[in-house]
Amino acid sequence: MTEEDWLKEQNRAQWMIGQLESLRFHRTKIGRRKLRLYAVACGWIVADLLPDERLRKAIETAEKFADEYSSKDDLATIRIKVDPLRSSLGPYRNAPINQHVAIDMAVATTEASPRDAAFYMTATVMPLAGQQPDTTLCSLLRCIIGNPFRPVAFAPEWRTTVAVGIAAQIYESREFGNLPVLADALEEAGCDHPVVLAHCREPGEHARGCWVVDGVLGKG
Repeated sequence: MTEEDWLKEQNRAQWMIGQLESLRFHRTKIGRRKLRLYAVACGWIVADLLPDERLRKAIETAEKFADEYSSKDDLATIRIKVDPLRSSLGPYRNAPINQHVAIDMAVATTEASPRDAAFYMTATVMPLAGQQPDTTLCSLLRCIIGNPFRPVAFAPEWRTTVAVGIAAQIYESREFGNLPVLADALEEAGCDHPVVLAHCREPGEHARGCWVVDGVLGKG
């Protein structure tokens, strides 16, 4: 994979995840967290289709695990609770296909390996392609990972009290419509990096783990 491939790919999110292995990205702590959050973001895409509150709890637990607010035991425990729900003999065996896909995706967020979770989510979402085309997933992956070929170093002076406060609010609330406000705060702090500012101001998919928000908060 070249840098141009990463920046312009529109139809092969699963391929992009696979290609990250050649960069050894998935073996880093940051990489593991980012891939888990990508899987979680895919899970939230189908949250309205989930027929059981335990499945939403699974996604929430995986999200907390990514940020070290829940443990491996928590993740394993919730997986034990939700895995039977996708069985052909389970309570939702007669559910519509889109609900089966959503159940599979929610369970997949709890995979022990974040790489497997991300890879599985991308493959599983395809039956819902009419609702979430693969271009959306590619954009979402880039939002969370950033450009692995050209990572941006966030200068300490960019992390003003105002910028950090806005980024923290966006992270917690998922109100990504406030990203242009974050761009303004970063610009006032002296940030003139065109890629950082463009990511905040241009249309696109965003999710918790967004590389700019993470950069301001010192998470990635």
